[in-house]
Amino acid sequence: LLKRIEVLDAEVVRLAWAGDVLYLVWAGALVLLMIVGFGLMEAGSVRIKNSRPVLLRKLIEACVGAITWYLIGNGLAYGGANDNPFLGTGGAGYAIHTNDWKPGYSSEGYEWAHWFYYYAIALVASSIVSGSVTERATMIAHLIYCCCAVGVIFPVAAHWIWDPSGMLSAYNLGTGESAPVLGGAIDWAGGGAVFMVAGLSALFASLISGPRIGRFDEFGAPVPIRGHNPILTVLGVLLLWTGWYGFVAGANLSAFSAARGHGMTATVARTCVVTTISAATGGLTSVGLIYFLAQVWDVMAAANGVLVGLVSISAGAGVVEPWAAIWIGSVGAVLFLLTSRLMIKQKIDDTMDAFAVYGVGGMWSVLAVGMFCRPEYSHSTTGGHGFLYGGVNGDLILAQIVYVLILVVWTTATSLLLFGSLRYFDVLRLPEEIERLGMDPLDLLAVPPELSGSTSRTIALMAARTRRTARTSGASAGDAEEGLSRAKSFRSKRKQSLKPGAAGNSDVAVKRV
Repeated sequence: LLKRIEVLDAEVVRLAWAGDVLYLVWAGALVLLMIVGFGLMEAGSVRIKNSRPVLLRKLIEACVGAITWYLIGNGLAYGGANDNPFLGTGGAGYAIHTNDWKPGYSSEGYEWAHWFYYYAIALVASSIVSGSVTERATMIAHLIYCCCAVGVIFPVAAHWIWDPSGMLSAYNLGTGESAPVLGGAIDWAGGGAVFMVAGLSALFASLISGPRIGRFDEFGAPVPIRGHNPILTVLGVLLLWTGWYGFVAGANLSAFSAARGHGMTATVARTCVVTTISAATGGLTSVGLIYFLAQVWDVMAAANGVLVGLVSISAGAGVVEPWAAIWIGSVGAVLFLLTSRLMIKQKIDDTMDAFAVYGVGGMWSVLAVGMFCRPEYSHSTTGGHGFLYGGVNGDLILAQIVYVLILVVWTTATSLLLFGSLRYFDVLRLPEEIERLGMDPLDLLAVPPELSGSTSRTIALMAARTRRTARTSGASAGDAEEGLSRAKSFRSKRKQSLKPGAAGNSDVAVKRV
């Protein structure tokens, strides 16, 4: 009988691991659905001449991000048993590998599922920033940032807050020099490590790249640049809302308590409830305030309100109650509207309002945990919880503030270095001709043979765009030929600038898109 009980116990453990593996794979798949949402939202929010390159970029970023996370990112975030408080150093996490074929292997592939889930999370962090400078940044700049975000910027922040050895991690049970700062901060699903970091990076990307051509007139007044398809934008937001449930519920890393002691299904279910409430109140607050101020039912205000509600609850989804989610979502929406208007007043062109939604929303998300974290839900090593509940351990807000300050320093340093370097080497922004004409490669289908082959893609795009504009606007054949002649002249200058000894070629240099 005892032997049979031991066999049953072992089977229960195996099934718990197997259940957690399936749970994380499901959550990761939902998070990847968010990338589809980002793509649709961004494609609908830009002008039609730039819509297809947005979708191409999302696809390539997913590919580049996968290889980068495999080789570097996962190792920096979750290296192994010998990690230090600052970086993952264990070799098993780099180019992840495990001996799952050997006898005695018992985790049922949990390491693989863990890698997959956090790959999807890292991709979200990268996707947010690319939207802030869409319509003016080069494809090369987008891909370089993707490598840096997935390979270094996000993994380091993730290690600090989520790894059991991280210097800010509430899961760090170390003592002495290995103990976390102030007992560790709580960031349930990346309100700081994912969204705040990405939003701050988006702010610096927007500042360093400069506004889109025509975004502000000669007097500095803002000129609206409308997206071509709000239907795509709203569908993208709805997909993001759906994928967010994988984001916050998957952050539990377990539905059967095999990975974390607090990982019961009740927590998973509660995160979905508070996430729904925060998203709903964020959307209602945003659209309501815009209607009160301008008497307009603004679909974009509702969409961004829902998004900032989702961001605002992310850090505390597993540790706050539903009533708190109402306040968190509402305050997040107000902060978003104020920040968005301040950005315009300062002439900062953030195409997707990434800083207002994710940067400010993520910062508020982290700080809100220090206010609303219920004592029974807290997993701080010191028992810290939200100060609104009173008690001797109501000092979690201190750890949350330190966490925010450290992320601000980290993101500022890495963003200035990265985007400053891209601008210095002239690979950050598109040439003016391409930005004005658009990046849509579909027009290249009409490029004549004399502009194909070794001719730069930029010149081909200029010619093709001119020909299509002539066809659709009713311009004369002479106008079209004049545009084509301009494109050929541009090619001639390009060739001349590349000859040995040519000087001043920076004025006619063309970057490949």
